[in-house]
Amino acid sequence: MRVRVTVPATSANLGPGFDCLALALSLRNEVEAELAEQPQVAVYGEGEGELPVDERNVVYQAAQQVAARAGRAGIAFAFRCWNRIPLDRGLGSSAAARVAGVVAANRLLGGAMDLQAQLDLVAQLEGHADNAAAALLGGLTVAVPDRVGRVRWQRVLPLRFPEVVVCVPEVRVPTHRARALLPDRVAFADAVFNVGRTALLVAAACTGDPEALAEAVQDRLHEPYREGLVPGFRRAVSQARAAGAWAVALSGAGSSVLALVPAGRAGDVAEALVEAFRGEGIRSRALRLSVDPRGAVVEEEPRGGGTWDG
Repeated sequence: MRVRVTVPATSANLGPGFDCLALALSLRNEVEAELAEQPQVAVYGEGEGELPVDERNVVYQAAQQVAARAGRAGIAFAFRCWNRIPLDRGLGSSAAARVAGVVAANRLLGGAMDLQAQLDLVAQLEGHADNAAAALLGGLTVAVPDRVGRVRWQRVLPLRFPEVVVCVPEVRVPTHRARALLPDRVAFADAVFNVGRTALLVAAACTGDPEALAEAVQDRLHEPYREGLVPGFRRAVSQARAAGAWAVALSGAGSSVLALVPAGRAGDVAEALVEAFRGEGIRSRALRLSVDPRGAVVEEEPRGGGTWDG
């Protein structure tokens, strides 16, 4: 049996929702997998020639975790990965890879892990659940660990997020580097500020009130500490808002910038974002996307099968 899994890119935090909010986006990685006599990995697109093509690959490592839980630790997989999600740009590339590996291996090994178990495993591998939940479930997700380490989650399909523009500058920001900049303690007033805006953001998504988003994406817990890693970020926010964006935020740990825009304004906002980074001497590309409601999608025996050729 061969399976095909597609997994969306994700944008975490969305301003104030640090490590708990994420949005699935209509940019998908695709993985084809089957059981094999020996490990095989091929990578095309983003990360080609850079990512490992053996058992060290993140997709493969995630699949091995599923095999271990199924009592089949010695089994091997063959993976073909077509990557469209840029690496180290705050778009959930590692979460997408781990979700793909877990979902594919689970289907190949009989589907013993339910959705909750798969999410818990990916969150454990990621170290946090925000991107993992959105990549697996789709839509806007709220995900937090409970007292025993399981992920408690809720999924919302926003009523009025018609278009999303993501600007991807040619600046890489590894997550571990961005986390190292965060303080160990924050002011009580800043915590209260973020709690209120996180609640407002989720409420605005549920009620379809886009005009609340400009205030809802304001943040004091991570963007002020990380924006130095993304030259031009503040200019990008200002110019995108002037071009008609409802809300603009750093995507995950960066360097991508996400804008939520009304219908018909995506082109103007995309141009404004690219121009903002050009003003800092940084090349970038703007992606016109939408909210992805599906999360990870798996199917057996995809069309155009054939034999594995490495």
